Amino acid sequence: MGSLVLRFAVASLAIFLAAGFAVSRAVSSSVLSRELAIARFRGQSVSESVLRVRLSQQDLAFLTPFTGSRYDLMLRFLHQHVLHYPVLHVRLWRSDGEIVLADTERLVGRTRPLTPGAIQTFRTGQPTTDVGRPNSLDGGGIVPLDTYVPVFLQPTDSIPVAIAQVVQDYGAVKRDQGRTLRKMLLPVGLGFAAIYMLLLPTVGRLGRKLSRKNGELAGALNREQEGALERKRLLDKVLTVSEEERRGLAAELHDGPVQQLSSVSIGLRRLHLRVGRGDMEGAERILGEIGEDVSRQIGNLRSMMVSLRPPALESLGLEAALRDKVEQLGREGGVDCRLECSVHAALGPDVETVLYRVSQEALTNVVRHAQARHAVVRLHTENGRVVLEVADDGKGFVQRGEAATSTGDHFGLLAMRERVLGIGGTWQLTSRPGRGTRIVATVPRIPGGIES
Repeated sequence: MGSLVLRFAVASLAIFLAAGFAVSRAVSSSVLSRELAIARFRGQSVSESVLRVRLSQQDLAFLTPFTGSRYDLMLRFLHQHVLHYPVLHVRLWRSDGEIVLADTERLVGRTRPLTPGAIQTFRTGQPTTDVGRPNSLDGGGIVPLDTYVPVFLQPTDSIPVAIAQVVQDYGAVKRDQGRTLRKMLLPVGLGFAAIYMLLLPTVGRLGRKLSRKNGELAGALNREQEGALERKRLLDKVLTVSEEERRGLAAELHDGPVQQLSSVSIGLRRLHLRVGRGDMEGAERILGEIGEDVSRQIGNLRSMMVSLRPPALESLGLEAALRDKVEQLGREGGVDCRLECSVHAALGPDVETVLYRVSQEALTNVVRHAQARHAVVRLHTENGRVVLEVADDGKGFVQRGEAATSTGDHFGLLAMRERVLGIGGTWQLTSRPGRGTRIVATVPRIPGGIES
């Protein structure tokens, strides 16, 4: 149990750590997206609310590089109203890549390849934000966050005449992200830890319960395996008995009807010879002997047929066959036996045969072993199933689990049990020394076949 709890605790800790990592990644991504959105808004505000005010229609119509006093005025305005940390640089680009205005004078009038973000803004007329690499334009050392904002000649235009590049310090964005993460992840981590500590007692109880259930399942599996082995052994014995019954039937046919028919064949040849010689008196005597032999073998064959399937079971049904067997037991066995039957409809040949064989074997055991004075056979329905009960007041015997049905004089009980189990039924034996024996066979109700 301790090992199971430990494994569960380690696994749950790994899950919590993975979940915490996933949450931190999600929070980090969300915070970064928020900070980038703030940076973009700041860049748009600089371009649209501050820089755009200082750009005249003439500036935008011609877009020539700012020089001289015109540049000095614009640079002073930028330092006073725009270039406040984290905003580092401001530039105004034409679509051909020429920089017409920059806070660094040496860049004004120079042409540089447009970045993908600048190209996209020119094409779509929508602001874009890029995280760039340190380069000579940025003075080196920092990671720039470039926001490109379109500049239109008229507010109703859809194609910009220029774009304003607002360069911010991406490190400031990351620092803001880190501060926000620290504020958020601490309570999240403490929450996960609290949940984990609260779950540990539950894990312990669950581990003990699982261990108990595991023991029960292991016991059930062992019993099922033992039962499977026992059923296989019993099935092998039933097959052996069936094969011996076939051999016995073959031997009985050979020693009885076959031998008698051979004798009849010899008698017919003798009859043919007597008739050929004209000895009618001898022929008549031989014919009488043959008739007696034939009659005797007809009786033997009928007895064999009755043992295989009683005529009453075939023609009159299970109730009549049981009644005949009960009456036979009373006549020949000296046991006061009665039948109580509340099932009067046909049950199907397989079910009727099994129930008849079970009652036949049980009553045979009553006569041979039980030393009983009274016996009863009951046939009724219960919860939609057919129940056969055979009970006596004989000497009984000591039960030893399944072994009591598979050894010694109780081998017939094995055959009964396997017949019942073979059609999906259940079989129960109860016996005590001096208290008699009771056998109950319950078989499935045949759809449409029972009306009790």
